Amino acid sequence: MSTDVKSLLCVDAVLDASDRMLQEAQHGGTPFSVDEDALNALARELAERIRTQYGRQAVPLHARWRHFETACPETFMIFMERLQGTSDIGTAEALIDLAVVSVLLDAGAGKAWRYHSPEAGIIGRSEGLAVASLEMFMQGIFAATEDDPNRVDAHALINLKPEQLAEGLQHRSDNALAGFEGRCAMLNALGHTLNDHGLSRCADILKPYRTLEEASDVLERFLCVLGFVFPSRLTLDGIPMGDVWHYGPWNEPVALHKLPQWLSYSCIEPLAYVNVHLERDDSLTALAEYRNGGLLMDAGVLKLREPYLIEEQHHPGSDVIIAWRALTVGLIECLADLVRDILETSSEDLPMGGILQAGTWAMGRERAARLRNGAPPLSIISDGTVF
Repeated sequence: MSTDVKSLLCVDAVLDASDRMLQEAQHGGTPFSVDEDALNALARELAERIRTQYGRQAVPLHARWRHFETACPETFMIFMERLQGTSDIGTAEALIDLAVVSVLLDAGAGKAWRYHSPEAGIIGRSEGLAVASLEMFMQGIFAATEDDPNRVDAHALINLKPEQLAEGLQHRSDNALAGFEGRCAMLNALGHTLNDHGLSRCADILKPYRTLEEASDVLERFLCVLGFVFPSRLTLDGIPMGDVWHYGPWNEPVALHKLPQWLSYSCIEPLAYVNVHLERDDSLTALAEYRNGGLLMDAGVLKLREPYLIEEQHHPGSDVIIAWRALTVGLIECLADLVRDILETSSEDLPMGGILQAGTWAMGRERAARLRNGAPPLSIISDGTVF
């Protein structure tokens, strides 16, 4: 692997791109301007939200488990009880396997799709995809044999048929899931990628577990494998780079790594079962997705210099979307520092995973629901593999 490739498959690449984009925005060099007064006002609002909701309690991390706990607590409890007969390493590996497929299936579902669950009822968006993925996992859809359903095997993913996934996700003409074909192709590609790397299941990506010292180490393990899973985008030295995009104004690649970072956040709790403790680790970044980015636009922190762009549809690889996502990372990092100063706390006590969970993601969704019936402020053509 070349130096150029390595430099993009890491958390520092995301921070470097976001810092540079933020500097350019402050000097008029991006499609967006930044209002620092609005950023300060948003920090005060978020700090008050955290103070009211959590007090002195530790804020949980922004991870897939929060969706299971809120959307289908009884089903999730049954699932965890089913794992009680296994070893700690068996529990960790089952949870990591579940996290991988559930997070990868979680790109925007679209406004129309709904999932009907016996426990959760009719539910859409991220929570609906969370419940669907958990129920499919419990049915053993991603496992190679019926004897051991609590796993995601390469062989099962390779042979996963669109009809099986459509049935599991309740995708049909009158309940269409945005980017369904992309999701199915991504899971098939994950199976082939695991097999090509000599790995039998998703959890094998993180072995050996004890050598993981920071959450950013978890991310780098995933980035070495997951780039091969996503549709063809930017490739360097024959290696697909995943959530890395060519940004026209720089004529350079910009790394964002949204889904792999959220997956890394979601693997922190499972790793505790094998005595790898990364809970208050702050080595990952904010997530470059449309809830965090939408919050910044709706709060007036980010403003389009060309208002007509709000009326157009945008591909994830367009310059305006790349700039928006990179600025989202940089500004949420600034917002986190402001919030910590207001609350007189540290990044160890309130890491980025807590900032995301405590407010920016939920606040972004709340504003979107109020202003646009849940849609993001910029219209994105989804292929089911980015957001």
